[in-house]
Amino acid sequence: MLKIGLLATVVQCASKITANQSCELGGCNIIGHPHRARSLLQFDQVPNLASEEHGWTWEFPGYSSEGVQEREEIPATQIIFHAFNAHEKLELNLPLGPYFPLLCGLREVFQARGLNVTMGYRTDEEKLLELIAAAPKGSTWLITIGATFMHDRENRSSEPVPRSLNKFFSEVTSLGAKLILYQTEPSKHDLHVLGGLVRDWGVTEVWDYSRRNQHHYSSSLPPGVATRLVPPGYASSLDFGVDADSKETNETSIFFLGDWRWRPPDVRRHYRQNLSMFLHSENRGIWTPDEYRRLLTRYPIQLNVHHEQSCCPSANGMEAFRMAILLSNKACVISAPVDSSDEDIWRPFVRFSEPAATKASFLELIRQGTNKCRVESYNAYKQLFTMEMILNRSGVFHKMGIRI
Repeated sequence: MLKIGLLATVVQCASKITANQSCELGGCNIIGHPHRARSLLQFDQVPNLASEEHGWTWEFPGYSSEGVQEREEIPATQIIFHAFNAHEKLELNLPLGPYFPLLCGLREVFQARGLNVTMGYRTDEEKLLELIAAAPKGSTWLITIGATFMHDRENRSSEPVPRSLNKFFSEVTSLGAKLILYQTEPSKHDLHVLGGLVRDWGVTEVWDYSRRNQHHYSSSLPPGVATRLVPPGYASSLDFGVDADSKETNETSIFFLGDWRWRPPDVRRHYRQNLSMFLHSENRGIWTPDEYRRLLTRYPIQLNVHHEQSCCPSANGMEAFRMAILLSNKACVISAPVDSSDEDIWRPFVRFSEPAATKASFLELIRQGTNKCRVESYNAYKQLFTMEMILNRSGVFHKMGIRI
């Protein structure tokens, strides 16, 4: 799970809404906040670009049985996000928690397609079941996010997840809803036990942010359960309006967005020695759109390193949630290598560099000027990695009966 401050960026998602906007299509349900109207954010038509032109493909050969790609007989009309670790004590307009980059993008696209969208916590499960029961049977897709992390926490700490979770998922599927498990965790332990959780919970599909992760568990999924690559992508609500031409830009430093202390000691030591005075980081959360805008305006060159980094070759998945924030805001990213199956996807947007060569890559970038890297990465991400394009290419739209 991400350890960086993504929470209060929900303010940006909510700031586009005015009190006078209505919910004519019913696509603005927020459990616990029924009075807050949500607009339908329209997307331009995404170009139908052939993935082969860019050296990677969206198809993932991990489907467990024939027929899982067939369109559902009953089209989807309602999407429910069932979120964990949503930091309920904070006064936020949307219960998105650290999964904001994904959920806000999904919400925009599904609402633009006319679907009802509801977001809720575990404490809202009774109300969520009522919504499922009131909708045509088979037309609701419930997407649970963070459940694998919380299940692992149950087994390792004294703060167990309530045992009612299994009961809730059972009731969801008995009402005819599709249960989608969004897999958020990179550790091999979480990936190893995933197949058992899918069987126990009656999961219909598994969505993931990393192809590397999918390779670890695809063969363990029960027959008929698909796994889809659905990383967070570009969304208008993640684009905070960073000025690439600002006079405040520091083009001679590289910044790590996140808590540096979560990285292994030897990794921290190596990068500190290698980049010395060029490397900056802050062990505090970056919470609001204004804070992100200021930071990414000042530090456009961003370093990405992994929580359990291995190199080289690398067995790490890409931090797609962090990339959604950085690349949507004109950052130029230098990243430690990732698993080759992930690198194929991210190469158009990110510069990969082995740890020992990071300083040379950084100095070469300074020599060339950062603006070119920033603009090209931003434009490529905005054109090739929109949330709408991801849902289309992963087969989600087809499965839901949404015509493009």
